[in-house]
Formats: sequence, C-alpha cells, structure tokens
Amino acid sequence: MKKILTVALFLLLVVLFAVSCKDNDTPAGTDGGDLQVFLSDGSSDYTLVYPLRYSSSSEGGQAVAELKDLIETNVGSFWEVKSDYVASETDLSSFDGAKEILLGETNRKESALAAAGLREKDYVIKVVDKKLVVVGGSDAANAAAIRRFAAMFFSKPQTALILREDYVYEYRHDYALNSLTLDGVPLSSFTIVYDPTTESDARYLQNALLGLTGYRLSLSTDSEAENTIEFALSNEAGCFASLKNGVLTLSGDTASNRAVAVSRFIDALSSSDSDTLALDSGFSIDNTLANGVPLTVFDLNLYSTGYGENSVNNRYPRLMTLIDKYRPSILCLQDVSPTWLSNMKNGRDGVSPLTDTYDYVGTGRNNDDESVMQAIFYDKSLYTLKDSGTFWLSETPEWESVGWDGRTRSICTWAILTEKTSGKEFAVMNTMLDPYGKKAQRNGAALILERAEALGVPVILAGDMQNISTNSVITTFTEYAFSNASVLADSVGETGATVNAAFGNVNSFSSASDFVLASYGEFQIESYTLLKDLVEEEYVSNHWPILTKLVLD
Repeated sequence: MKKILTVALFLLLVVLFAVSCKDNDTPAGTDGGDLQVFLSDGSSDYTLVYPLRYSSSSEGGQAVAELKDLIETNVGSFWEVKSDYVASETDLSSFDGAKEILLGETNRKESALAAAGLREKDYVIKVVDKKLVVVGGSDAANAAAIRRFAAMFFSKPQTALILREDYVYEYRHDYALNSLTLDGVPLSSFTIVYDPTTESDARYLQNALLGLTGYRLSLSTDSEAENTIEFALSNEAGCFASLKNGVLTLSGDTASNRAVAVSRFIDALSSSDSDTLALDSGFSIDNTLANGVPLTVFDLNLYSTGYGENSVNNRYPRLMTLIDKYRPSILCLQDVSPTWLSNMKNGRDGVSPLTDTYDYVGTGRNNDDESVMQAIFYDKSLYTLKDSGTFWLSETPEWESVGWDGRTRSICTWAILTEKTSGKEFAVMNTMLDPYGKKAQRNGAALILERAEALGVPVILAGDMQNISTNSVITTFTEYAFSNASVLADSVGETGATVNAAFGNVNSFSSASDFVLASYGEFQIESYTLLKDLVEEEYVSNHWPILTKLVLD
C-alpha cells in the first residue's frame, strides 16, 4: 500500500511540475487555486466535447480524432467523445457544472469566456468554471490548441491529469502590430463598411488587417455603424486616406485608385517601426500618384490543336494580325504547343516570327520543349529579364507532376521583368488550372498565391482559371492579393464569357474562364476588354483574347 501511495504521489508531483512549466512562447499562470482531477488511476468521468460543425475531414475534426487516438493508446481507458449538439428546446444552462473538456469553439459559455480577446493565431488551454477549455482564435488555431493539448498531456503513457483550478496555458502570436488604435479606439472595435461596388476592397482590407494585427474585422453594409472604415470615390485626383471622428475613409478618383489608397494605407501600417501604433484624426496619406510604367497585357488560350483551315499553322498569321494591331507589351499565352512555338520562332507563310519583337520564357508541362507550355512573351525593347521559372500545381511543385484530384500536369510560369527606362520591377505569372479537379483548382490557386508573395514585387497574373459560374478560385485570389481587371478597370469594354464556339466547340459557357489579375493597389488598371476580333472572318482560337492596360504605380 505504501508503495502504491508513493507512486501516486510521484505521478502527482510530475504532473503538477509539468503543468506549471512555461513554454518558450507563452506564460503559464498556475499560482494558487485548488487542485482539480481530470484523470485519476487511468479513468475519468469527463466528456470530450467538440463543435458539431467539425467534420471528419476538417482540420479541427482531425485534431480531435488524433487526441482520441492518443488517449486510447496512452491512457487505455475510453473517454466519451461527443459533439456539442443540443435539441432546440434544450437550455444550455443545463450544462453548467457538467464535467466536460471543451475542444474548440463549442456552444458552451466557458468556450466563449476563454476565447475572449484571442486573435487569429492565438490559443489557450485553461480551466474555466471547473471545465478544461482548449480554444483558439480561428479554426486553424483551434486545431493547433487541440494538438498542443494532446502533446502536453497524452503523448506518452500516464494515469493522472491533475491541474489547479486557475490553470492557464497561452500561446500569443507575435504580430507586426500588436496594438493599433484609430482615434483612440482599438482596431478590433471597427467595422468595415462596403457596398456591392466596394466588396473586393473590403475583403482585401479585412484579410490584410488580419495578417498585420490578428483581428478579423466585421464586414457590414450599415454605414450608420460606429467606428467604421469606409470607401468612397472622390472628385480629387489620385487617392487618399483620412481619419476623422472615428471614421477612416479610403478613397480614389477611380475604382483602381481607390484600391491604391487601400494598399497605401496597409503599407503605412506595415512600415511602422513599432508594434504599437496610434493614428489620430488628421491622419492622411499622399494623394499623388507616381508617373507609372504603362503595360498592355494580351492574354489568350491559343488552343494547342486544330485541323484543316483551323490548324495551328493557319492560325499563326491570324494571331500575328491581332498582335500587330494592338502591339501589347506583354503576352500571356496558354496552351502553346511545340507547333505554335515553332511558328513563333521561325515565322510562317511570309509572316515574321513573334520572337523578332518579343523574347519569351516557358517550359513544357512535361519539363521539356516537346509539350504544351504557358509562355510569357515580353517586348524586348521595353524590358529586361531578371529571373524566371516554372512550377507544377501539385504537392511536388518542383517536379513534373499531377496535383491532388487533377487529371493534367498543370503549370505556372513566372518572370520578373525590369522596365528599361524607369528601372522598376514587376512580375508576370501565367497559368492554366486543371480543367477537372476542384481540389486541384483550389490548391493550385493557393500555391500560386504563395509563390506570388515570395516574388517580392508587384505581380500580374493571367491565365485560364477554368469556367466556374461562381468562380471560387477568383474569389480566393481577389480576397487575398489581387484585383480583377474586369471589375476594377477605369474603362471596361466587352466582358462576359471568354470561350467561344470556334472549331466546333459545343461547350456552353456563360461566364469568364480567362482572367487578368494584378497585385491589389499596386497598379492603376486603366482598361479591360475582350477582343472579339475575327481575322478575315476566321477565329484565332476557341477563346477570346483579353487586352488590359495597366500602369505600375
């Protein structure tokens, strides 16, 4: 009996020592308070409770399953695991005092109490009203908290879990701005107010502020709300930001210049030398715009095959007719087959080679010169090439590969160009997403976003994003990094479906498949139009070209 008591006391001391230690990143307050037993002698009458919305495939659901497996492996007893589902007539107060360990943002009041004040990447493990709460400031942080909880207490065999009633373990992410006030009011108290014409501005701003501060501001269409960030068009040339009486206004004389104002505001916050920043009434940004570098981008999926009159050899002169007519400075061409490339390098039927005027970068999707590429051509009289490359939209982007649920080797080619006159640098990315795999499309877009950010310069992204009537891929791009030229251009010409009925194409497309996007707020987008030009009554491709004029601010 003495031996059993000695072992139990030793285990108790070990657990108390473990839970009172600090993580390098976090303080853990454990002073005072009575002890609370969650697990004793390998058994527990506590229930693990997780949010009903967690599916088995969600990150939170997977973290809960991993925790359950660790408990069964290293404790050896069965703990009840259930969702926070309640019937509509159930009063949640009936769960007060219940023996529960709450995982994630459950509907129990203790979860809300513990989560108060947490930012996007923060999480906490703490005892609240005798319940152990494991919760974060977002779905990702909830999963991280559950995995941390599992690692702290169940990663090796044990029979006891005894904590103080005031136990707390915190992880607080270090943000660029840990404190930001506008007119003396914390940023977290502000609402971003938008209307249908400014929704893209609002969502970009929401995500940019989230990354800087960890606070996800609410979006609203109610302009009467207190402490707001609002958007406007102004008669004053250029763009500006102004803060007055608890209202931050971001404005421009055009939609694209309004986006520049948003971008400059974020830049002003990012350039702070301190992680504590207070902006008072009278704060403003310069409303002048630099003389930018004009760019004309021609985007087209060429269609790599074709027969008879519509063979590649016969369509090359039609393509050159359009290029000679509009003389774009940048060409983003998808589905460039070896035959297309041969014509571009050697000319055809008395028509000059495209490479007389343009240099190009690109690699075939099989990592060779004998397969289809997504090529970028640039006017060599205007630009010099600083760097370039191609990556695959897959789990192994450096190797020729098919990604996720895709059926083709999808690639993205990029080039960093230097404008010869001004010395300004920008990047061009050209892609064609997998036409079949929805996961491949979403994850491919996420990978492009990641690579675009890593380039460190303003980016133009063009390509065939595949036809999706409510294009979630484009929403991903425009919420986090890019402006859609067809939406924010100061002058918008022909729009709509970019796929046509050429060459017997029987697919019915009612919305755009091809897009030109630009780094949010770093370009003035002057014009956008579909070129529905036929050359001697013949099509160039089964896609319409897009012509977009931009100015690099």
